[in-house]
Amino acid sequence: MVTPFTPAPAPGATPRQPLPPLAEAARTEGKRLGRIYGEFQAILEQEFFLFFSDMGGKLARTTVWDRMGPDDRRKLLVTNMQRVQALPKLPLTSNLVEAAAQREAFQSEAGLAYEAKRFEYWSVRVACELAADLVLAIATAGISAGAGPIVRSIGATSFEKFKDCAAHTAARAILEKTGIKVPADYIFRTFGLPRETLSSIKVAINYAKNYFTKLGIILEPKPIAIEAGMSLTRYPTGSYVIFMEGSGGHVVYGEITKDGITIIDDQIGKRWSSIFAAEYDLKMQIRVGYLIKGVNPPL
Repeated sequence: MVTPFTPAPAPGATPRQPLPPLAEAARTEGKRLGRIYGEFQAILEQEFFLFFSDMGGKLARTTVWDRMGPDDRRKLLVTNMQRVQALPKLPLTSNLVEAAAQREAFQSEAGLAYEAKRFEYWSVRVACELAADLVLAIATAGISAGAGPIVRSIGATSFEKFKDCAAHTAARAILEKTGIKVPADYIFRTFGLPRETLSSIKVAINYAKNYFTKLGIILEPKPIAIEAGMSLTRYPTGSYVIFMEGSGGHVVYGEITKDGITIIDDQIGKRWSSIFAAEYDLKMQIRVGYLIKGVNPPL
């Protein structure tokens, strides 16, 4: 049976109790401003990373900052100082309860927004790296763009709705393992898996594994053959990236516990409590699963 997916509260978590009205308002404002500050910090760090990174190639041991003239450097520093000064300030509170609520919400939301933005920027770098890898692989194989055999890739089903399944699965894994919410549509916009690969579904899976790994999702090297009808006790408990095959390739998020299996497809907003149900509804069969060991936020 297929049921719409709705996120469940974390195990053992209890709903937050509302504060007095003025303290609750202070908390809401602290949360809003924390998000602004956290995102700004990540943006500023990324910009400075680009300015002070080695340019490589013929310009090795040289940075963009090195090649800027004094006027351009001064203009950059003044602009950034103005951006900092333009950030909204936390409003004054009338008592310690309001101040504590505002401060806690600000710090918490700033941290979450900062980490989420870092993941977003990291996905851009992953896009560039994997695109370069694919171009190199095509060149090595001697296959020109648009020529050669048409082969499956993860997401290349006849259903357009599956096109960004890897981005949704990555976002779900990051959320479950870190609590950081990175929009799947952002990951997909910056890099969606290619609709064609070089040889087979096996190559497509390996390519997708590389995609997850570079996003910071740590997978067990050895795949696990997950089959309908087999006892779940034979599988290690934990979270999985599960690859499926039908008219094309697909990838979903899964969890195996002592009580059973849950397969989540955030792309179409559904989850299943059995392998049979997921395979029947998606018209696909599970090929392999990779146990998620953890998620490393990008440096």
